[in-house]
Amino acid sequence: MKKEVTNEDVLQAIIELASGQKNIENKLELMDQKIESMDQKINSMDKRIDSIDQKIDTVKKELKDDIAEVATKVRKVDRKLSVLSDDIMTAKIDIKELQSVNNLI
Repeated sequence: MKKEVTNEDVLQAIIELASGQKNIENKLELMDQKIESMDQKINSMDKRIDSIDQKIDTVKKELKDDIAEVATKVRKVDRKLSVLSDDIMTAKIDIKELQSVNNLI
């Protein structure tokens, strides 16, 4: 037995399809909004990363400059210690010579 399809059946099917399509469109719109929100968050994070990268580069340069300055100061101190060491050695020799002369007297 064949069931006859009436205009009402066709209309009901069209209404159901339209309702389903509307639900799908609403879901797609929500997805688009979520994607847009995520894009904004990603852009914000990219800006933060760029800012952090710039700060890191600045700190690296400052650190490199500070290390160079410390190295220069260390070389100066090393030269001064070397001079003082030479002076101490000369003084030791002078003392030994004086002690030798004193022992002879």
